[in-house]
Amino acid sequence: MHTDELPNGTLTRDLFERIASALMDVAYVANETGVSFTTGDVVDKVERALPADYPVPEQWTMTRRHMILSMAAELMNEEQRTQPRAAFDC
Repeated sequence: MHTDELPNGTLTRDLFERIASALMDVAYVANETGVSFTTGDVVDKVERALPADYPVPEQWTMTRRHMILSMAAELMNEEQRTQPRAAFDC
C-alpha cells in the first residue's frame, strides 16, 4: 500500500512506529558515544527517513514536524515513567 493510501489511524500507527524506532536508534548511539540527544534529533531522523509523498492528514492541527515532536516527547516521557534507567540503557 502506498503511503497516500493509508487510512488516518494506520498513518498515525505507522508514524508512531517510525518514531519509536528512531528513538531507539538515537538512544543507542547516545549510549554508545556518551553524547546526549534531544527530541529534535529524533524528529530529524524520522523526517529524513519519510518518503517524499508521506501524507499529512488534514485534521491534524499541527504541522507534521510538530506532530512528530509531540509524539516523540510523549514516548520518551512514557519510557522514563515505566523504566527510568532501562529505557535508554541499550
